[in-house]
Amino acid sequence: MKTLGEDQKDFERRFKLLTLTDRPPPTSNHLNIINILSGKEMHTTVMICNIPIRFSQIDMLALINKHNFGTYDYYYQPMDLRTNCNRGFAYINFTHPYYIVSFYMEFQQLQWNKVVSQCNSNKRSLLFYANVQGKFANIQSLADKNVMYKPEEMYKPVIIDDQTLLAKGCLACLGTHFIKRIWEDTDL
Repeated sequence: MKTLGEDQKDFERRFKLLTLTDRPPPTSNHLNIINILSGKEMHTTVMICNIPIRFSQIDMLALINKHNFGTYDYYYQPMDLRTNCNRGFAYINFTHPYYIVSFYMEFQQLQWNKVVSQCNSNKRSLLFYANVQGKFANIQSLADKNVMYKPEEMYKPVIIDDQTLLAKGCLACLGTHFIKRIWEDTDL
């Protein structure tokens, strides 16, 4: 049986998670730029679909960082553990909904073979709101998944810490020392 102090700590932890879990999932996954600009939609996590399967997480982040550096704090590109290829989609959480607008202008309906040399894919990217919204909600959704126990960093999400960004000034080099892996030292 829990003591009163343990109940209080449990309540505080849950309250912290509720306040950090950000926003409820969108009622529709359709991205509407007008609603973002007018402040009607405050969601921050976007799903990028139709990514060529040979693109690594590093390749995608290099492409994203060309014009969207410093606008996001979470990126996860699920990988097929057997083939070491991505599964054709990724999740990115922006620090503010307005950053989605410029990202949308650059990446919605992007034809990969016209933007990336040596890419043979005729696919076009599609953007939708993700079902799980917010940095901490995304972190929690993967906390007990097998991917988090793999030693290879390429399978894990990239979580960008504000202090790391300020200290380094940029993420031009995507080494793990620029990226904070919350799983290893969180107190959530």
